[in-house]
Amino acid sequence: MFCNDKILVATDDLLFVKHVKEHLQAEGFDILHRNTNKDALNDIRETPPAMVMIEKEMPGVNGFLICQQVRQNYDGPIIMLTEKTDDLDELRAFQMGADDVVCKSVHLCLLAARIKAVLKRTHPQAPPASQAIKVRSLLVNPAKRDAYIDDRPLNLTTVQFDILWYLITHSGQVVSRDDLHRTLYNAPHNGIDRSIDVYVSRIRHKIEKDPSHPVYLKTVRGVGYLFTGS
Repeated sequence: MFCNDKILVATDDLLFVKHVKEHLQAEGFDILHRNTNKDALNDIRETPPAMVMIEKEMPGVNGFLICQQVRQNYDGPIIMLTEKTDDLDELRAFQMGADDVVCKSVHLCLLAARIKAVLKRTHPQAPPASQAIKVRSLLVNPAKRDAYIDDRPLNLTTVQFDILWYLITHSGQVVSRDDLHRTLYNAPHNGIDRSIDVYVSRIRHKIEKDPSHPVYLKTVRGVGYLFTGS
């Protein structure tokens, strides 16, 4: 689960952080600043924030690689901060797992609006409450938003739960990445974003005894995913 009002900003630009902090705190966000990537990565692992913002141009640091490292252990939204926008840089940022790329010179009101838009896409509303579903030793309860395997809690993140619930309620049907992307973000899949694959992989590692030979959640190559109760 994310700390819903916390945004971690990894940058050495203290003036930018000062202005952002003043503005976003007025919007109800708690800004956590880290100017070293090691500290940022440790904080993200220990207490996942609602969002991570990463500076691309920090001296001696490859912002794209840091973004990729963060994405390996973090399901939440990532915004890459840059001095200037470039189509190739934006493409690479998305390939490394970023959800948006924002110029640091953007007006703070627009920055706040973009942050809220990304959070709205990546922290979707809970699916309607209904009865719990049990498939063999897997139990998923939408009313409590929890799931168990062999009576062991899975501790799913918000997005992981929503994906699992969508898949289990479409059991026996092949669900495409576009289906999941539209459900989570209310937008079509762009063919580049790999976050859905990351989420599904992490769900699989939580529910399968052998993720390399899944029983519940299978990949249909070139199409999407299939949840099976058989």
